[in-house]
Amino acid sequence: MVDYSASIAVVDYSAGIAVVDYSAGIAVADYQNRKSLIHILYFQLSGRM
Repeated sequence: MVDYSASIAVVDYSAGIAVVDYSAGIAVADYQNRKSLIHILYFQLSGRM
């Protein structure tokens, strides 16, 4: 669990699931099947792209 003020990032690698919830939007993906996708969404939503 990582808390960035009003932003929340929850990543459970053991379950193979990544949930990224930022004020701009929500991204839910299967980490095992969409590693690149979740990374892209993570950086876009966190403004670090």
